[in-house]
Amino acid sequence: MKYLLKLKPFFILFILMYFIDNSTAQDVTYKPIKLYMKSNSSFYRPDFFDPTLKSSADSALILACKVLNSQEFIDSFSKCNFSFKNYIKTSNTKCKSKFDVIAQKEIFDKIFLSKKDSITLLLINSGGCNDGSMGMSQENIYKITSYYRTIECDDDTLSFAYKYAYHICHEYMHIVGFYHFQSPKKRDLENDIAEKAGWLAYNILKRWQKEGIIIKGL
Repeated sequence: MKYLLKLKPFFILFILMYFIDNSTAQDVTYKPIKLYMKSNSSFYRPDFFDPTLKSSADSALILACKVLNSQEFIDSFSKCNFSFKNYIKTSNTKCKSKFDVIAQKEIFDKIFLSKKDSITLLLINSGGCNDGSMGMSQENIYKITSYYRTIECDDDTLSFAYKYAYHICHEYMHIVGFYHFQSPKKRDLENDIAEKAGWLAYNILKRWQKEGIIIKGL
């Protein structure tokens, strides 16, 4: 009992530090994300350039930024606790909490304080309805490669631009430094930053389209 009493102040201090660290995410006003497509972006179907896909990609990028900047996305993400295992293996960032949880502010800083605002989008005629992956991206490389046929096979109630948009939200999390630490079949939606971002974006976009919400720029 005496040993526990001696430890008690340290537990109180840790709890206070934990809540202070995580509450600051809501106290910071972040500059909205604005991503612009690089001129070397490409949109290919079998053997030809398809200008309609360029238009869809423009719309998808606008929608993705709108979602990531939305208060609904920020509020929902703020309620989540993510393991430090979400960090890219090569990242120099180390876990700051002995309970292995990334501080919310640290996550938002990575998402909103990016130094780049241009991105390359490559949409290729690959994938299929039975493929799980919609595309790929890498840490600190502002380029997203997406598989047209896999995206097209997804939720048929959404337009292609809306489906492409939530895929961009997912891949953007990889670019800013988070990755999947579990195999697809074992992936924990509530503890995987990229997966959570993608599904939040999907649900928000699905509601926006259903309600006919007008998005500026489209």
